[in-house]
Amino acid sequence: MDKRIILLIAIFWLGSLSFFVYHKYYSKAPSIQFEIRPNTDNTILHAGDSILFQDNTAGANRWKWDFGDGEYSSDQSGKHIYMNPGTFTLAITAYGGFGSQRTTKTVKVMQGAMAIPSSSAMSILGPSEANTKQQVSFSASATAASYEWSIEGDPAQRNNIKKGQSADYSFAKPGSFTIVLKTKNPDASVNKVFVVNGVVPEAAATPVVRRPEPVHIQQAPKPKPVQQHKPKSDGLPDLGDGVEYHK
Repeated sequence: MDKRIILLIAIFWLGSLSFFVYHKYYSKAPSIQFEIRPNTDNTILHAGDSILFQDNTAGANRWKWDFGDGEYSSDQSGKHIYMNPGTFTLAITAYGGFGSQRTTKTVKVMQGAMAIPSSSAMSILGPSEANTKQQVSFSASATAASYEWSIEGDPAQRNNIKKGQSADYSFAKPGSFTIVLKTKNPDASVNKVFVVNGVVPEAAATPVVRRPEPVHIQQAPKPKPVQQHKPKSDGLPDLGDGVEYHK
């Protein structure tokens, strides 16, 4: 066999053996380092309280947080809210050039004095009717982690999905529609019937009928009576017999 081939085999074998011995006895993966604030070992958490989490593992570049209540996170740090009482196993897995490291922590959450709203406590606030093309606003009655609004019964609003604790809508046609609100933490699905009326036209103004003003006709002045001048009676009396004077 060629000596060069034998030399290459020996070098490869010695290199592999050195790498194995180094990682086996000298190189150790860093232990996972993370912190929870407040410290859940000596702090009593209540439903609705939030915790701050952060991983400080050297060389880690990817993370997976499992909070034990069905919620996950891939961030190095952040905030999480336990909405319900119970005992949860919080698990953190850190990934890096060292491979992966995983550890767990027990979190106990008590029922707080401030009760978390249940699905029955969630409702839709807003008007029950409006006119077409009139903008109306609806809002959720309680706080939740997420909100999703939709309209049933109006094809024009089929894909008009809105997020947030409140939503504004307007309707082009009259009819009866259903406002649907779906929330998470607490999980709830509530609805509200909403009636849209046609736009009522403004009443036409009643025309004012003006009576014609009376026409004043000026009457011609009556002719003055013609005064007849009686001749002098020369002192003779008037006997009233049609004959003016008697001599």
